[in-house]
Amino acid sequence: GDITSSLIKQPDGSWQLNGVKAYSTGSLFATLLYIAGQDAEGVRRTALIPANRDGVTLNDDWDGMG
Repeated sequence: GDITSSLIKQPDGSWQLNGVKAYSTGSLFATLLYIAGQDAEGVRRTALIPANRDGVTLNDDWDGMG
């Protein structure tokens, strides 16, 4: 699938994650979020981050029916 998030390696060795995910099942109740992205060379990278980390916004905008 298409990867729209990017992971950028910082000078101190840490990674910066940038992106938006439109739909993520169970994220509102999760402690950790599994994120896929690409680095500057186009290599697919994954990250497991705390759901309550600064900069992460979880929108409760789903109106389920049934």
